[in-house]
Amino acid sequence: MKLRIKAAASATMTHAQGDGVRVAKVGKPTQFVLHPADVYGNLLRSGEGLPFTCVMQCGDDEVSGNIVSNLDGTYTVSYELAAAGQYLMHIKLGDTEIASSPFTIIAQAGKTTSYFLSLTLGEPNAKRCTKSFDGVLTAVAGETTTFTVQARDQFGNVCAWGGHPFTITASAGADVKIVDNDDGTGIYTCYYTGTVAGKHIISVSLDDLPVGGAPFPVHVIPGEVCAGTCTASGDGLVSAVSGIPAMFSIQTRDRCENKRTEGGNAEFTVQVHVLVIKSLFTHVGCGSRNRQWGSCE
Repeated sequence: MKLRIKAAASATMTHAQGDGVRVAKVGKPTQFVLHPADVYGNLLRSGEGLPFTCVMQCGDDEVSGNIVSNLDGTYTVSYELAAAGQYLMHIKLGDTEIASSPFTIIAQAGKTTSYFLSLTLGEPNAKRCTKSFDGVLTAVAGETTTFTVQARDQFGNVCAWGGHPFTITASAGADVKIVDNDDGTGIYTCYYTGTVAGKHIISVSLDDLPVGGAPFPVHVIPGEVCAGTCTASGDGLVSAVSGIPAMFSIQTRDRCENKRTEGGNAEFTVQVHVLVIKSLFTHVGCGSRNRQWGSCE
């Protein structure tokens, strides 16, 4: 005669097995298996419908796992996290935590994405990367302006590593480059040097996809006044009438020869050198004179 005793599952004797109770990859389905056991530690080999629950918490975020019976006494728990961080996972049978619960899960950033100017595990997603300025970038002609791009994954999580193929381009009259800071932050520094004042555009791309809403507007303003590029014009430069004010104009420019609309702190001095004409007469006889001209300042 064989006697089969069907024992009830014990929460404190049930254990979870699999990487899913330790680490997860953001945006990727993650799984682990529950092995129910009775109060004596005997594994249950059949049955379904046990009231297991699985909840993960990180700050205000809360995610529930999907639990499915394998019809052999075990249960598969699957979940997917959308944000990187450290989560606390509570697995319960009824109202009681199972063995070792709660678990600490480290969710790592997943495949990075090209939408926003964020990067163990995948390529950056251009749409989600961010830039360090809003609106219009302002630059001074002839001077280098910098901004940064943060690599992020498709969920907006910072991806703290580099080596990804970001590129930068700009409209005519500008020199640009982008440099991987290589400091474990996933931040890239962009350098922009414009020489022509006015409105321009700059674009950062990742795998030919625009980053952070690119292209971005750039307003290049003239630099400080440069004496060597300033110009003067007007009749007062070539002629004047005694007793009447003579006038001419000075156009201020920066070192890139951009016209300035404001004088800034420039101070000009004007020196006028008077040219005196001397007429010399020499008697040559017979009532004739020889005129000679000379000048001095």
